[in-house]
Amino acid sequence: RIGGDDDGVLAGVAAALAAGYGAARGAFADIDVAADRWRVRREHRAAGVVPIDGNQPLSACPAALVADLRAGAAVAVDDASVDPRTAPVFARAYRPLGVRSFAVAPLLRDGALVGACAVTADVPMVWKVNDLAVLETGAARAWTAVEQRRLNGEVRDRERRLALLANAMPQVVWVADPDGTV
Repeated sequence: RIGGDDDGVLAGVAAALAAGYGAARGAFADIDVAADRWRVRREHRAAGVVPIDGNQPLSACPAALVADLRAGAAVAVDDASVDPRTAPVFARAYRPLGVRSFAVAPLLRDGALVGACAVTADVPMVWKVNDLAVLETGAARAWTAVEQRRLNGEVRDRERRLALLANAMPQVVWVADPDGTV
């Protein structure tokens, strides 16, 4: 069981997924399609693996992969140096980060891409359908837990503001049903 704050949950799941695949990195990223940006929110790296820092342009990612993620489909690249979707940018984008192979599960809110969970390896790997299903399930469960906490926090904040408003009103305030029942 992984607990703690939201980032702790994501870090724990990223570490568990990376360990489960024997991968060099597990990470959760926030994505803002409208702003053309993505940034790593939590990342677990094996010793010596270069971190992914700062905001990155989403448009620098292969368009076919982004399109699949936006459609809600997980993507996998067995060998980024030869895959036609990634080979043209391998030397610039993947090799410096020690990424040779990866699988990514999209995270959606109201049908829109808002995040992703990725596992990367520094060697070629063959990603099976079951691997993607496990990645998607782990990512979805962690994301759901974090989203539930976010929504619960919003509800608590609204309830607090409503209580402040009600306590500050000089008149009595009540709620009645349409038939007048208080």
